[in-house]
Amino acid sequence: MDRILAHTRSNRLGWNAIAPARPSQPPEFFLQGGTTLEDWEPRLLPDVAGKRMLHLACANGNASISWAFLGASVTGVDISDVAIEAARTLARDRGRRAVHRG
Repeated sequence: MDRILAHTRSNRLGWNAIAPARPSQPPEFFLQGGTTLEDWEPRLLPDVAGKRMLHLACANGNASISWAFLGASVTGVDISDVAIEAARTLARDRGRRAVHRG
């Protein structure tokens, strides 16, 4: 178990180190209708308005907020504490219902 925890800590440190190099979009991007989703992604699912979503490996929250602007209530999960803090700030600044957990 100690070995697994050591690998997990090492992985988290690595993702925390690169998280600042992956910035969130500015508030205006989303508020003006921008999305970080690929064109094909929303077409894979039925209408997400009013649905709850779990977004694994959500990183900085850009895609989570994009889904929230399509009407979903999104919970994002990521191993990086740094990325989760960026995602929380993004959700708070965008005024959308998205919860991010580390």
